Amino acid sequence: MTMNEDAENAAEAIRTINHTLSSRFAVPAPEVYGVLSELKLVAYRFPQALTSLAEGLAISLDEYDVYDNAGEPASSVAACNASLQRAAMLLAQAGEELEKAQSALSSQGYRD
Repeated sequence: MTMNEDAENAAEAIRTINHTLSSRFAVPAPEVYGVLSELKLVAYRFPQALTSLAEGLAISLDEYDVYDNAGEPASSVAACNASLQRAAMLLAQAGEELEKAQSALSSQGYRD
């Protein structure tokens, strides 16, 4: 499986969650807690993936005959990598917020 296929699978998984939740049904706290546990991991793992992509992209300038029809390849790579670094920072913050959200529900349960 390629990185692109892995990214497609991750996007599809989130789309499926969105589709499931779009039917506006009740979701009890214990289930939300479990979902947040997994989504938190996604958010915490994302920064490493983005940082590694940025590093690999920068290295590609030395290992491939890169061209850019819009200008200098190094400039577009620098712009991309700056955005990837900002996204990595924001996703790390999102992970922290998801952890707080999960913690807020930690003592909740329900009766049928």
